[in-house]
Amino acid sequence: MIDKSSIVKTLQLEDMTHEDQMQVLASIEQSIKESKAKQKEQLKSNVDFVVEALRGIKSDLETKFNRLDSTLVTKVDRILKGKDGLNGKDGAPGKDGRPGRDGAPGVNGKDGQNGKDGVGVSKAKVDIDGELVITLTDGTVIEAGKVFTKAVAEKIRVFSNADNRVPELVGQADKILSNDGTNLKWIVNSGGGGGSGTVTSVGLSAPTGLTVSGSPVTTSGTLALTFTAGYSIPTTSSQTNWDTAYGWGNHASAGYITSNSTSTLTNKRINPRVVTASATSGSLTPNGDTTDVYNAMGLTGAITLNAPSGTPVDGQKLIIRLEDNGTGRGITWTTSSGAFRAVGVTLPTTTTASKVSYIGCVYNSTDVFWDIIAVATQA
Repeated sequence: MIDKSSIVKTLQLEDMTHEDQMQVLASIEQSIKESKAKQKEQLKSNVDFVVEALRGIKSDLETKFNRLDSTLVTKVDRILKGKDGLNGKDGAPGKDGRPGRDGAPGVNGKDGQNGKDGVGVSKAKVDIDGELVITLTDGTVIEAGKVFTKAVAEKIRVFSNADNRVPELVGQADKILSNDGTNLKWIVNSGGGGGSGTVTSVGLSAPTGLTVSGSPVTTSGTLALTFTAGYSIPTTSSQTNWDTAYGWGNHASAGYITSNSTSTLTNKRINPRVVTASATSGSLTPNGDTTDVYNAMGLTGAITLNAPSGTPVDGQKLIIRLEDNGTGRGITWTTSSGAFRAVGVTLPTTTTASKVSYIGCVYNSTDVFWDIIAVATQA
């Protein structure tokens, strides 16, 4: 508790009014409170600093203790386990023991009883009804059932006894099976059959176009039939063609044109080979072997006319017909050897919109050019 009277005397405040004294005392009391609060706050800050320092010391001590503990454990573990000792030397080999004595011979066993004779197949056959019948060596007969139909059984008989067994097939090529009344055997096939009798001479005759050799055969030999020179037998399709050609009449007077003949055609029309270009713009190449009139119609873009392909002949004609799709299109002509050459005309470089143009060409084999001799455009 503050002694206000003592403070008033000490500070010589007796001459001040009571209210002024109270204000001074209140101010002093407030200063004391603030000082105590600052001291308390400072004390708390000091305590926190000391605690934090103690914590750092504690952490450092724990770290050192853990290291020491780990070192001690490792050393103790090494002491307990110890290092491996050196390997000992191998002992000397032992001596062989003495051989043992032979044992006494055992008593022989009694002889076993003889086994009974086995039963085998004595005979097997297929009867006339196609039934397989098996006879065993003890006399037992087994009917094994049908193995062939009756129709087949009538044609096949299987012989299994020693006297009538079918002879071995190996090495008997081209031979036939013969029955002499007792046994079956293979004999050489001498031909014949289907009858009996003898001949002294066999001959063969043939029509015109065929030649016979080796005729007649009196003892043995071969009759050979060949084509006479200049004759042959046509195939079925060839014969049909020959029959058709024969129906045309006398060919000598028909006036047929051959590759090396000179002929005049009267009242005959040659249909030109008209080929349409495969594209309506870009690169176009007529084929001189298959084309008389080359149509490039409805062009949608500029074109380049390349040298015609094929093997043209001197004087061969080619007409190129051009038309666009309503808009003029550019034309580029290939003018190298084997391509196009203007003769007395000017090569068009563009089409006329919606108009047809004709370009007439003649092949010049001497100069190896398709000479363009005519250019015409629809009015």
